[in-house]
Amino acid sequence: MTPKLIVCYIGDRASQFIDLSLQSVIDIADKIVFVWGMDDQKTANKVLQWQTQYPDKFVLIANKFDCNDKGMNGRQRSIYLSYLQQHHIGDWALVLDPDEVVSNGKDVVNTINAFETDYLIKNPDLKDCSIIFNPVMEHFIYSLNHVDNTREQHYCPGRMFKVDEHLFYEPVEHAVTQTHREHIRMDINSFTLYHFGYVSNVFDVLSKYKNNKAKTNIHKPEFVEHWRRSHLFGKYPVRKFDISTLPQFILDHFCITDDDFDYYRGKEQ
Repeated sequence: MTPKLIVCYIGDRASQFIDLSLQSVIDIADKIVFVWGMDDQKTANKVLQWQTQYPDKFVLIANKFDCNDKGMNGRQRSIYLSYLQQHHIGDWALVLDPDEVVSNGKDVVNTINAFETDYLIKNPDLKDCSIIFNPVMEHFIYSLNHVDNTREQHYCPGRMFKVDEHLFYEPVEHAVTQTHREHIRMDINSFTLYHFGYVSNVFDVLSKYKNNKAKTNIHKPEFVEHWRRSHLFGKYPVRKFDISTLPQFILDHFCITDDDFDYYRGKEQ
């Protein structure tokens, strides 16, 4: 029997991201479980719109996210894991945040199939182990042609796994898939997770571009296209600005202190 793929989310205040994320997995997911934090109704409405279009695929679970509880991330993840362990033992789960997008859904399916039909057959002893994958991730920074370079390659721990009853999440701030039994963890490069959380501005750029393109009677089409490209790809002309000249209320709003000035000046030298 071919295992199913269940895509799981926790999230809130993500209405600008979620359409792109769901678009990347809708064709490969047998089920999509979204644990909503009950803060931003726009996020829930977006998921409900998708659920209306694909009524058999979506499970929306509302559970209030307590921002004062340091273990809330793990508690929310335990909710979708409980659903998986009740309904999908032996199937596979792919865990995403709403601001993450899968590069190619077919590569996810091929990764699962290759492991099930080849790797597990050659290594039958692994059938009694928990199987946990760490997909490679690219974090966009500032624009769509800049990514995080703090390390050579980023892997996202525990974001794909074969569902079994031994898996769990600890109630901690950044919860990662754990297990009570023998297991293997594998870094995988067969597909990429793209993280858009640090470039939310590109969604605003796209919205303004579409609006201006549709109605402008001032700017030529070439100008509008240049504006879009220069913002998306970080090529818009800029000059250095002395942040110490900002009014104090702006500095206070962004929690900028004298220590930040020292850091800023050090980086400038």
